[in-house]
Amino acid sequence: MVVDVEPGVPELTAEAAICRRLFRHSQFAGPGKLDYVGTAQNMSPTFDNQPLRYFKGHPVYLTTYLTLGLAAGTVVVVLLMAAHKSLDFLAFQPWVFAQGSFWQPLTYVFVNPISFFTPLGLYCFCRWGIEVETFLGRKRFLAVCGALLATPVIYGLVIYTLSHLSALTWLAYNPFFIGGDFYLIAGLLIAFASLYPNMEYGFGWVPLKYFAFAMVACGSLMYFPDNNWVGLFGLWLNCFVGYASIQYVRGNFELPEFKLPSLKPKPKFRVLPKPAPDEPDEDQSDVDALLDKIARSGMQSLTKSERARLESARQNLLKKSE
Repeated sequence: MVVDVEPGVPELTAEAAICRRLFRHSQFAGPGKLDYVGTAQNMSPTFDNQPLRYFKGHPVYLTTYLTLGLAAGTVVVVLLMAAHKSLDFLAFQPWVFAQGSFWQPLTYVFVNPISFFTPLGLYCFCRWGIEVETFLGRKRFLAVCGALLATPVIYGLVIYTLSHLSALTWLAYNPFFIGGDFYLIAGLLIAFASLYPNMEYGFGWVPLKYFAFAMVACGSLMYFPDNNWVGLFGLWLNCFVGYASIQYVRGNFELPEFKLPSLKPKPKFRVLPKPAPDEPDEDQSDVDALLDKIARSGMQSLTKSERARLESARQNLLKKSE
């Protein structure tokens, strides 16, 4: 199998392309810290981790297009805000979703308030996403992103349901409103750190796992001033999904299987008595000799004892047939 690397660069075999990437990441890990978790067999077996195309010699991945989509959505949101339009119909709100706004799980990620750090967030999504995509492949990368996008939605619906229970009315004072790509980028960072925990990332000497921990810790502190424990747990939940997704893809654990009860009636079993051991058969050769004698000379040629043995064999045969 041959993999096209880029124009002007000699073609590489699939194995050589993997080794090249392993070596590139070993340079970040430092001496004696090859941190490309696992081996080449952990990478996408279908080799869909190659760039979709090249633009002026630079690889273009699926994550690149997703980043452009997030940027375009941010521009649309800014235009709507400039026109003094409400963004509530785009953000995910469980009580509004329950009334028929079923598009919100697909649009909430674009509701990003524009700020000085907006380009930095898009850059982080692009860089971290490319690293995860090139390890897992496009299909599994999309599955991880889908899980990260779906987790806040499911969590919000659960909170909305529990807030209607009398014993948990305190949840109503923590309205769950999701808007933006914060949860997505946080989960993607944890997924990236799960792949390369010891990569010297921050400032060239801070291991990636400590960098990710510091980022999540700062993100968690944002919820403390407002006592928004629902939002805090939502952040932690998405980080856990990012970590668990990588561990699942790498085969470190399996999801439990839930089997639905069968609607078919169960067969009724009847306990049968243990069959009695078979009695030893009569001497078959003796019976055969008697039958041969009858065939040659007739029934009247049998003696009284021979008639008794033949009758005994007949009775035994009748008992077995019953």
